[in-house]
Amino acid sequence: MNKLSIRLTLALSLVALVAIVAAAGIATTVGDRMFSAFLAGYRTVRAEDLESMFGAYYEERGSWAGVQTLFRRGPFMMHGRMRFGLAEHIILADADGVVVADSTYQQLGQKLSAAAMRGGLPVRADGVRVGTLIVMSIGAGPLFELEVAYRASVRQAVVTAGAVALLAAIVLGSVLSRRLLKPIAELSAAADAIASRDLSGRVSEAGEVELAELARSFNRMAESLAQSEEARRRLVADVAHELRTPLSVIRGHLERLQTDPSRLTEAGAASLHDEALRMSRLVEDLQDLSLAEAGRLALSRQPVHLNALIRNTLAAHGPAFANKGVQLTEDLPGDVPVVEGDADRLSQVLGNLLANSLRHTPPGGQVMVSARLAAGRVTVTVADAGEGIAAADLPHIFDRFYRADPARQRGLGAGAGLGLAIARGLVEAQRGRIWVDSVPGEGTRFHFDLPAGEA
Repeated sequence: MNKLSIRLTLALSLVALVAIVAAAGIATTVGDRMFSAFLAGYRTVRAEDLESMFGAYYEERGSWAGVQTLFRRGPFMMHGRMRFGLAEHIILADADGVVVADSTYQQLGQKLSAAAMRGGLPVRADGVRVGTLIVMSIGAGPLFELEVAYRASVRQAVVTAGAVALLAAIVLGSVLSRRLLKPIAELSAAADAIASRDLSGRVSEAGEVELAELARSFNRMAESLAQSEEARRRLVADVAHELRTPLSVIRGHLERLQTDPSRLTEAGAASLHDEALRMSRLVEDLQDLSLAEAGRLALSRQPVHLNALIRNTLAAHGPAFANKGVQLTEDLPGDVPVVEGDADRLSQVLGNLLANSLRHTPPGGQVMVSARLAAGRVTVTVADAGEGIAAADLPHIFDRFYRADPARQRGLGAGAGLGLAIARGLVEAQRGRIWVDSVPGEGTRFHFDLPAGEA
């Protein structure tokens, strides 16, 4: 049992002990009050019985003469002392407060105080008050012994129950602490493993609802960290791969120039320039992507007329489509409203989608760009008639460096596998959404939408 388990067990035992002490105090207090109320009620009933007896005595004789002798008679003894023993002190005073009968013979002939008279029970004969009766407890007797026995039994019951409850609290605390701390210990071990860069560990999601939810959250975090780590490794590998080719070309040219500077030709200079552009474009794309994903991409927001932006972008990409023999068309209704966004970044998004469609559309095919307004959002669609995208590739099509066809050739900047990832980052940075649907063999449709602005 570890220290935390011991502390938890002791805490539960302490709580149980405090509860037992509180319950014992409450039980004792309530029991004493109930017993005191019982005794008070019992004395009241006894006094009423005696009042009736003494009242009948006065009515029969017309005075209190000889009333003291009642305490020596058998019937009164059976009714009184056998029932109450020395637990009672009975005093009877006449109408003037002079004691005419005393079960202890101690106050005969003495005059009661006004306070004692007010606290006593009036004795009446034919409706007239002829005396005062006082009944008091005076020490040991059956009722006193009963009270003592009752309180002793309450204390014994409380001590026994407390001992049993404390033992149960210790056992239950030990069991519960182990049960509760076991998944926490597993979480701690898994967290230590993650801190040591072992991201494969997972914890059991069984147990109490709260602990199971904590375990699920931890597993989701671990899975996210594992995916992030894998993405980081892929990023490093992909960047290294993308840079290897242009660096090899540049290195080869420079090595030839070191041996013979006159070997630098116009074609060689152009090749060096192209490879430098490729690396520059890759670095810029990575920078844009990282800024977009971090929400720190600088945007110049202004009202943008999408129809005009789309037509300008199509005109800029028209020659590339014409050279490949792919028809580029548009379907732009006149009611497309303006949107609030960065015109240059939106043109970059559309350009990336067009370049992607051009690469996957064979000569003689067609790419159409359309725009529609629905539910307060403007949706732009780039549809091609290429080979389509396999269902297994669709969930990853916007991932950085992802290629549905890894073997295809990379062009200048466009084949690095960043275009669609950048497009997603730029659209989402402008409160938009981007998605794709495709049917293999029939073509692909890329969509992105933006909130419509005021006309």
